[in-house]
Formats: sequence, structure tokens, C-alpha cells
Amino acid sequence: MIVDLDVLRDEFRAAMSLASQRAHWTADDPSLPPDTCRYCGRRWQRWAGAQFDGHTACVVPGEFKQRLRELLQSSTVTYEMVAKAIGVPDPVLRSWTFPARRS
Repeated sequence: MIVDLDVLRDEFRAAMSLASQRAHWTADDPSLPPDTCRYCGRRWQRWAGAQFDGHTACVVPGEFKQRLRELLQSSTVTYEMVAKAIGVPDPVLRSWTFPARRS
């Protein structure tokens, strides 16, 4: 499988934009409740150096996460390659590609 990393980066930006459009609040809304994810409205704590303005799981839609899962099934595509291309840490990418466990 040949992957165009520039196209993937554009898909990532579009996915983040779509999630942002679906968010409960805009990123610069001064009335945003403190410690609340603007995407899902649940409790969230922003840590120093945080890359996103909400839960990592919330900043891209499920369709993009599914696209990543399919892409990473290829033996020629690595987590490191994709993470570097879209500009996120490897653990963030892994969190998007592994479904959450239910207790």
C-alpha cells in the first residue's frame, strides 16, 4: 500500500476541523466551563503542554480513527510514520487506533 502522507495530513486537519465544528463551544469562548472538554462536555483537565483543547479521543471523529486503523493494517505503514506525518505523539495515535475497553 502506498500512502501519501501529505494527503493523510490534510485528512487529519479536515477531521479536526469537523470535530471542532461539532463541538459544544468554540475554542476561544470565554464562557467555556473550566475543566470541561469542549467537544463532549464531560470533565477534562488541561495539562501543561497539552496539544489539544479537549480529550484526545474527542478531537477527531470516529471516521478518521477508522481510516487510521485500516491504514495501519498495511505492513508498509508504521505508527511512527503516521504520527510524524500528522504531527501527533505516538501514544496519541495509538489511543485513536485501539478501541476503548469496557469494564
